[in-house]
Amino acid sequence: MINNNQRLHFLHDWEITCICTDRINNSVELYITNPDSNEKVLIIFHNVKSFYMSEMLMQNVILDVLLFEQIETSDYYIHCCKVLNIEHELLRLYHDNKIIYFEPSVGAEIACCFSSFTINVKSESFAQ
Repeated sequence: MINNNQRLHFLHDWEITCICTDRINNSVELYITNPDSNEKVLIIFHNVKSFYMSEMLMQNVILDVLLFEQIETSDYYIHCCKVLNIEHELLRLYHDNKIIYFEPSVGAEIACCFSSFTINVKSESFAQ
């Protein structure tokens, strides 16, 4: 069985092209494109408790994606809790919560605390 970290590892060197937040439905949509193949992925985070983004630029390249489904002592986990302004113990108190961190090589740094997500792969444009 493929775990969530393995599902997200392929996003290295992909570009975040758009972010849509919906505070009424507590969701965040990330539109991500592979600049080499033009493959597109839409990731939707559901039941978002907290969201952080900094330094969005015209080009936003992903270096790494880390998914935390339990409390950790890593510097990345501690950093995420700090920028999201949440307690480190949150994942123990609310078992359905997860934290995801998109480490940039260029541009936007993103952290999100949520309960579930969906990944949609698209071979065509995101135009709606």
